[in-house]
Amino acid sequence: MRSRADPPSAHLRGHRALLKKALRATARNTRSIKPLYNRINEYFYHYIRDRYPEVLTEKQTVEQILEKGISLARYGDGEFKLCRGKSIARQPASPAISRRLREILRNDAPNLAVGIPPFPDKANIVDPTMDSFFRKFYFREWESVHYMKNKVYLSWSAFFPDHCGLPPEEAPAHIKRFRQIWQDKNVTFVCNDRFREAMSSSDLFNNTKTRSFIRAPDKNAYSRYDDLLEQSTHRPADNLFLLACGPTATILAHDLCIKGYQAVDCGDILKRTR
Repeated sequence: MRSRADPPSAHLRGHRALLKKALRATARNTRSIKPLYNRINEYFYHYIRDRYPEVLTEKQTVEQILEKGISLARYGDGEFKLCRGKSIARQPASPAISRRLREILRNDAPNLAVGIPPFPDKANIVDPTMDSFFRKFYFREWESVHYMKNKVYLSWSAFFPDHCGLPPEEAPAHIKRFRQIWQDKNVTFVCNDRFREAMSSSDLFNNTKTRSFIRAPDKNAYSRYDDLLEQSTHRPADNLFLLACGPTATILAHDLCIKGYQAVDCGDILKRTR
């Protein structure tokens, strides 16, 4: 088996052969499309599964943050698309953001953990649409696996009890547990206006000591990255940063951690915990 660190081009031959066969079969007989598509789908699925790194559970992820005081940078489908130079709805791609996201995904910086989605058959995904989503996502974006490192990752969905492997009846206890991350702390939120407005109707963060805000754009937050980082580094060293500004949060979590802060990319946590 080839190493996960090998460049994607080293693995293309078999994939291209299957796709060429699909085109030839389609030209001969349109009725053969579905079974051949399923075969190709399964090929990619098993190809990625065999190379996918270990991912801790959502509970283990929260425990790691609480016990070690580490920072968390998260990768979902949007971040993986940007790694490959593909734009997403609220963040256009650029060589700079793609390069940073690829670097951080493989980083070994002290006190920083990276969260990625657990592979579908390596987690108890309650919502069956999520299993289907990631199967389809990795079929289209299979090269993303080559940007990962052979190490243990945390979970991308630790703050999303509606999309992780927790039974619904365990969600309240899980939320109570991860709220301890910001219990009695001075918290700076780097977020857009929608997130700040949503906080007014939620008690999720009513256990902080103090709250302050750095406003991030709703779209293309990375265009103001230098300003966001500069504003953040003017805050006291004991501040906990909670980041909700799209893929920019992934990069900001890394850079703030390097500068000695604890920064947690919490994503759209308010929407996921209603």
